[in-house]
Amino acid sequence: SGIKFGDNNSNIKLYFNNFNDNFCTFTGLNIDGDSEVEVIGNNFYNNNGAAIFSNSSEEVNISSNNFAENDVAIINENSSLIADNNYWGGNQPGQSDYQGDVIINNWLSSPVNLQTAFEENERFVTPGESDTLLLVVQNMDDLFDEVEVTFSEDNNWIEGELTQTGTMTDSTGLIFQLPYTIPAEAGADANNRIYASVVSTKTDGLFAADTTVLTTYEATVQSITLSPDSSTIMQGESFSFYYSALDEKEIPIEFTPNWSVDKGTISPEGLLETTGVEGEVTVTVTDPVSGKFANVKCYVASEEEELTDITLIPSEITLEYGDSYQFNATAYNQFNYKMETALLWSASDGDVNQGGLYIANSQATSATITVSDTNGVISAAANITIENVVTDVNEVAEIPSEYVLKQNYPNPFNPTTVIEYHLVEEAKVTLKVFNMLGQLVSTLVDNDQFAGQYQYHWNASNLASGIYFCEIRADGKSSNYRNIIKMILLK
Repeated sequence: SGIKFGDNNSNIKLYFNNFNDNFCTFTGLNIDGDSEVEVIGNNFYNNNGAAIFSNSSEEVNISSNNFAENDVAIINENSSLIADNNYWGGNQPGQSDYQGDVIINNWLSSPVNLQTAFEENERFVTPGESDTLLLVVQNMDDLFDEVEVTFSEDNNWIEGELTQTGTMTDSTGLIFQLPYTIPAEAGADANNRIYASVVSTKTDGLFAADTTVLTTYEATVQSITLSPDSSTIMQGESFSFYYSALDEKEIPIEFTPNWSVDKGTISPEGLLETTGVEGEVTVTVTDPVSGKFANVKCYVASEEEELTDITLIPSEITLEYGDSYQFNATAYNQFNYKMETALLWSASDGDVNQGGLYIANSQATSATITVSDTNGVISAAANITIENVVTDVNEVAEIPSEYVLKQNYPNPFNPTTVIEYHLVEEAKVTLKVFNMLGQLVSTLVDNDQFAGQYQYHWNASNLASGIYFCEIRADGKSSNYRNIIKMILLK
């Protein structure tokens, strides 16, 4: 069923995969709220719905891919997306290949076959560092190709073989390893460009190439994270704290920590001893070189913790009908410290799961979310106002000159959409929705209507994601009309 990314991921690289024959809507590749996404050298064949669906994402680069026999190759909703140098079946890509704002400056006239790529376009390294570069090679036309790879470089940092060979055995291709060591005297801002040239030893004239750059820098601690925070510890127990640090490139970095506490004692390994200690304790870890530090607080108690309060954020909110929203609940003990405990969620209207995700899918104009302990003794509540709860037909005043069934909007949708149609005369009207198997799933309109423009606000919250077809039939005194549109429900 393909791949989905979401929750603000960044620096995603998808190279040399086969996204074929996925049936559920948008399950070729779904990019939702991500950034710096590279989709390079993949096959997208025969996918139901969109081969690639991108929503509210930044810097999406789709290049050197093969698209064929998909319902739609790319659907873009509010993303910055470029799709250059792809194969679209041998023709210039058109509106049947993509929906939304997709930038296409050029395209390929023949399918992509042999390809290669280093795992990174640039890697930041430190003097004295030893590590390994990876080069991926794939032939989309011959999964059992035999190749020879030749490496070269501007400087002499590579320690591995400069010529390597391999035979592919399946669709995962080949991975070549290239060890290197950065000279200790290299200093900062030194560069070494490395080149890879790949030729097929089975097919004459088939080759590919890629480059990467190793750039040196002097790494220093820029930020430290210390955990756990706001813990409650029983008096007399030993309790471990942990740290991590990032340098200026946001790469993890090690340092020799200095630990300190304002009560009790703590070891060089971050183990807090609480014998004879009671109350709030501040734990600090410091990098002695940069002076960067982080601290957390904990509470050493002489009695077992008990739940005394629950907070729910936000306490009130206004949502559109069909919206979803993540509520957050925090439990506190008698020392006003956070505590871990089981919580139960409920909603007076709409749906809420046991993680606090609420969906405004009922006909009510208001709802209350409640979260409580398992005994229902301690609880918190939030009030929700729900706007635009509409499920019937709205008539628009102007009389049209021709029959029209417009494409629903938004499309894709979740779970509500607007279907607009025009009648030139009084007619018997049916508006029906069918699934991919041609089965009737809902009759939206079945009555006589006057000439005019109409909008139907359809709520599909009871249906699964997929492609649906909306059919209108209008039988008037002097004319008849029938049309069908395709709608995509994405949950």
